[in-house]
Amino acid sequence: MSETKQLPDRADLPEALTWDLTKIYADDGAFEEAFQEIVAELKQADDFKGTLSQGPAAFKEALEYVLAISRKLEKLYVYSHLKNDQDTANTTYQGLYAKASNLVAQVSEAIAWFDPELLSMDDATIWGYFDQEPELAIYRHLIEKTVNNRPHVLPAEQEALLAGAGEIFGASGNIFSVLNNADLEFPIVEDENGEKVQLSHGVYGQLMENTDRSVREAAFKGLYGVYEQFRNTFAQTLSTNIKAHNFKAKARHYESARQAALSANHIPESVYDTLVAVVNEHLPLLHRYMELRKRLLAVDVCLEATKENSYRQDTSLFVGQSASKTKPNTVLQSLFCPQEDPVAAANPASKLLFRSFHLLAIRRGAPLLTNVPPSLLH
Repeated sequence: MSETKQLPDRADLPEALTWDLTKIYADDGAFEEAFQEIVAELKQADDFKGTLSQGPAAFKEALEYVLAISRKLEKLYVYSHLKNDQDTANTTYQGLYAKASNLVAQVSEAIAWFDPELLSMDDATIWGYFDQEPELAIYRHLIEKTVNNRPHVLPAEQEALLAGAGEIFGASGNIFSVLNNADLEFPIVEDENGEKVQLSHGVYGQLMENTDRSVREAAFKGLYGVYEQFRNTFAQTLSTNIKAHNFKAKARHYESARQAALSANHIPESVYDTLVAVVNEHLPLLHRYMELRKRLLAVDVCLEATKENSYRQDTSLFVGQSASKTKPNTVLQSLFCPQEDPVAAANPASKLLFRSFHLLAIRRGAPLLTNVPPSLLH
């Protein structure tokens, strides 16, 4: 009986195959020193409160304090996050990550006064500072983003309250991460050689690229069969996460969580709607492609197409495919139908797909296609 292949524990991997996090901190001791340094600097936060209106020099000093402690905090958080990601079952680094996450909430709460205080000043004063102090120029874009976000910035006390609740808002995501990456156990499946393989997130990706369809099917059903057992738990974590986003959006006077998410990068909702509309408009091309794959690969199920999204499913593409029911003298254009669909025929993507499958048909020994417009082949 062959031994089951398993991914090695992280501790058993050669060092050359692991992340080099010493580029961030030399070791956990250096992380702890940086942690204590931030804790000490955090005590100065209140010293800058109320100073933004005292002139460009005071404004610059307060701004640079906020940015400096934020950069140090980001470095600390990234290190702890990556250490936790190395092995999500390692309780030492679970604790390190939790410690850093807690500090993020503390710092966010301590400097939450900055945006409300900045926005309490009139635009003439703010941009006057930039005219008087050339060294502020590198911060112009940052301040512009904050000023443009004025309708969604809350009073200082409310900003501090939301910032302090950061860990609570992120709890559902953390629960999912631990469950998904540490606690779930996936079944053993067989590869194309009949060898037993312990299914995992990493192994799943490899198996789904296997040329043996039965291996891919076993991997897919094995992975998602486990997820299905916890569907109620995952549904609850997702629901809680959605509620958190909706609450924060409402608290900041956005019309929706979607609007709030897009506003971080100043993207209008119309851009999102246009993207979805354009994708949906061109889905028929994807459906045609999947139908072609189904017939070319001679499989019964490749895409469960609805009647509305099916394109001439009764028309065979090639002759000479023993595993499929084909009709002689049929052509690939039955999928793209340039005579019936001139828009699709003129689409560069349609032409590229057509040519690709034309060459693939030749390589597989299928008869040459007939009645194909030269524009689709050249």
